[in-house]
Amino acid sequence: MSAFQSIVVAFDGSEQSVHAANVALEIAQRFRSRLTLLTVVPPPGPVYSNLETPPSVEEMSQPYREASERQKTRLEKAGLTAVVVELRSGTPAREILQYMDEHPSDLLVMGARGLSELGRVFLGSVSDVVVHHAHCPILVVRPPVST
Repeated sequence: MSAFQSIVVAFDGSEQSVHAANVALEIAQRFRSRLTLLTVVPPPGPVYSNLETPPSVEEMSQPYREASERQKTRLEKAGLTAVVVELRSGTPAREILQYMDEHPSDLLVMGARGLSELGRVFLGSVSDVVVHHAHCPILVVRPPVST
């Protein structure tokens, strides 16, 4: 039995989440794991509050859905046969934790945003919240440093 039968990647299309997916790909290839790309569409921010008609959830979700499907295709081309895209909407940390409670997995892989210490105190970060509250192993990855 594989140590990592089921891996979830928190994926939002950012450079950090693409790197997390790359790391998860290596692990999934080695252990022949199922891989889920979990994408959470955040609620509309204050920038939309002045619009007469704010975008619908479907409109907000479209770019995330497209990025996730592109990533799924890339992972399948790399040889993974069990890749699933899961799309949710809401507060990212809360939705990731809820998904992990509903679908227990062997590993959660996510990118680190690298907020400044001041920003972390006021805003927190998704990875910080998830690391402190998840009930499974978590791998938080950072992209390689450019030289």
